[in-house]
Amino acid sequence: MSPAAAEMLTVHGPLAIGLWVAFGCAAVPVPVWPLLILAGALAEAGAVAGGPVVAAALTGALAGDAAGYLIGRGGGGLRARLAARPRIAPVVAAAEGRLAANAFGAVFVTRWLVAPLGPYVNIAAGMARVPVWRVLPPAVLGRALWIVGYFALGWAFADALETLGATIGEITRWVAALAAAGMALWLMRARRRVRRQRSAAVSADIQARNAASGGQSARASGQTSQ
Repeated sequence: MSPAAAEMLTVHGPLAIGLWVAFGCAAVPVPVWPLLILAGALAEAGAVAGGPVVAAALTGALAGDAAGYLIGRGGGGLRARLAARPRIAPVVAAAEGRLAANAFGAVFVTRWLVAPLGPYVNIAAGMARVPVWRVLPPAVLGRALWIVGYFALGWAFADALETLGATIGEITRWVAALAAAGMALWLMRARRRVRRQRSAAVSADIQARNAASGGQSARASGQTSQ
């Protein structure tokens, strides 16, 4: 763990970790979980107060999540541009529908288990206009689990931070890669499903028009024969 990060936490404490976590949860590319582990180790050594640090980290995480959600809510122009593209519009519609149907699970899992995807789910939830009351409870629960979990690991393994950090880093990379692959696969399947539905609708429309055209021809033939 970086001595500079340890000094930052020791000197500035809750303010430093709150801002750092907020930026990380708002999609700014800064490593968050190593700082949470370091905070736990410093708290175990008595260098920082554990309670205020955890509270500040949770506040920062929720502030970062809220920023992403508000960006999505205000991104009507982006959504309109995506929806105007024939290839992307079905995927956007399918993703919004799935997120709206299972907002709790999607938000909760991306707060801790696959936290690197959290900022993008926040933006998607905002774009899908998922109500705040459906987003906030899983966000609070997931972020609390995420922060307390890493903090507790740092507290428990304060004497082996380098080994712990390397192990968690490797696990995090694999989990994030698998989650990204799973999301890509789901998006591909959603796109194919929407294409099939669209093709079926077009075929049904053509059949209906052919049937109507045949009925008109039959009536015309009957009138001519009379």
